[in-house]
Amino acid sequence: MAQGERKTIAPQDAIRALIKEKRNQLGLSRDQLAFLAGYEQSSVRKIENGTRNPSLGAIFDLFGVLGLRPSTVMSRIEKEAGFEIVPRARIQEMLEAEKLRRRPKKYRDR
Repeated sequence: MAQGERKTIAPQDAIRALIKEKRNQLGLSRDQLAFLAGYEQSSVRKIENGTRNPSLGAIFDLFGVLGLRPSTVMSRIEKEAGFEIVPRARIQEMLEAEKLRRRPKKYRDR
């Protein structure tokens, strides 16, 4: 990794890791967490294993049982995932480039 380059993680992977980490810290089994949050044990297993992406509602339900504040978790995930706000000027550049790309070829050089 080059100097100054950040290692990032996909947001859904950060959520999965946090759910599993906090569940283990609390000494809860997947079955217990699922029961307390109102889900099937297989759903929690699939979320932790990455074969299912949890809905926002499921994330809030699981976080509630685990004692996690969604806002705090999202701040942590922003850092881990390398989240950055795209500057307005860059958005305009991207839209202009896309507009030019979509123009019929015969009109591009005019």
